Amino acid sequence: MKTYADLAEMERKAQQTLDMALSRGAHTAEAQVHRRQEFEVEVRNGDIENLCEAEPFEVALTVSRDHRRASVHSCDWSAEALSDLVDQAMVLCKYTDRDTFYALPQKDQLATEFRELDAFDDDILDMSVVDKIAMAKELENKMLAIDSRLRSDGASMTTMVSATAIANSAGFCRAESRTVIGLGVSGFAEDTVAEGDLNTGRKQSGSWGTHRRHIEDLRSTDEVAALAARQVLRKIGARKPRTGNFPVYFEPAVARSIWGHLFSAMTGGSIYRNESFLVDALGTRIGSDLLEITEDPFIPRGQASQNYDREGVAKTRRKLVDRGNLETYLLSTYSANKLNMKTTGHAGGLTNLLIKPGTDDEESLIRKMNQGVWVTGVIGQGVNVSTGDYSRGAIGLWIENGEVAYPVMEFTLNSNLKTMLGNISMIGDNVQTDWSVQTPGFVISEMAVSGT
Repeated sequence: MKTYADLAEMERKAQQTLDMALSRGAHTAEAQVHRRQEFEVEVRNGDIENLCEAEPFEVALTVSRDHRRASVHSCDWSAEALSDLVDQAMVLCKYTDRDTFYALPQKDQLATEFRELDAFDDDILDMSVVDKIAMAKELENKMLAIDSRLRSDGASMTTMVSATAIANSAGFCRAESRTVIGLGVSGFAEDTVAEGDLNTGRKQSGSWGTHRRHIEDLRSTDEVAALAARQVLRKIGARKPRTGNFPVYFEPAVARSIWGHLFSAMTGGSIYRNESFLVDALGTRIGSDLLEITEDPFIPRGQASQNYDREGVAKTRRKLVDRGNLETYLLSTYSANKLNMKTTGHAGGLTNLLIKPGTDDEESLIRKMNQGVWVTGVIGQGVNVSTGDYSRGAIGLWIENGEVAYPVMEFTLNSNLKTMLGNISMIGDNVQTDWSVQTPGFVISEMAVSGT
């Protein structure tokens, strides 16, 4: 396997920075050394609108002394620059407030075994700019060829090759490299077939994107084009649904947003600041018996796979929610100290999330739902994680007699996250793997729909 960067040298840089900080009076020190090679091309109607290549470098250092902490950054890796960076950090931490909850993880919490996660693809490193541009243009052309009504809002192709070394004075030092490749396309169509004048002249838009660690795992341009075109075309002729309480089906692309709100409420920061509807909910039922969520950081080629968190704490495969019961909060060392608990290895966030699928395909879910709303998109920021209150604009499809009747838009969904989770009545088998949150669609038995 090729290497993008000298990982051993990056580890030496990180350790060198730590050693300097400790020799100059730091009680603890954490260092991260990053190197990335980023590429993005955007095309529209066959022309290149944007092309960007960058290779940023960064060193980040956090030091503490007498429970006073300071963080500094630099884009210069030279020995002189690192020395100046350490001096700057030591000066700054004299003037910060004391925080007795800040500490490094315990040595026995640090990762010592490292699984092969197959997160680096040599072929991405070898791709030419010409080939990347050609792939973006191909994607756009394939979407436009699907239906004569479609127009392009642009297609993009991105790659990133990265290497990161993490080290701290608790005894951890490790560097790893990763690759990511992505495709995306957006389109629109004039909407002239709506009842009345609601949508005449309106542009209905849609998009789709996919990311993978390896080129061979990426969705084909045909697939991405078809999914983006579907997002546009099924909106044509949309009208407002009627107001009332109805079952609601969240397709996988939208289901991710619900899980995002849940995970935000589970983070240690939200809990210790008392800004979560899940405060004091650990070990209690927060959702339907159907709800099982597992975090698996060890999936080969997984989009968020990793052996350790940002503090070097070993990752573990664990149930987050088991048959509706909240099994854990998501804690870094700091938030764990604030809550008098132990870190769960979530400094820096979550890895791969697997929502347990059901046995019904999407068609069966819709048929069993009989009447209600199929949500294909949500709009706005109307979610209060502190209380769980949920109110968002939405677009989708109206279901009547178990079938799609017509597209709907300009309506609002209202409920509470805890109520929504508890009212999950069906989960599909249609897991989508385009993201680190691998979720099927699901049905909530009842939500308030504000339309006409």
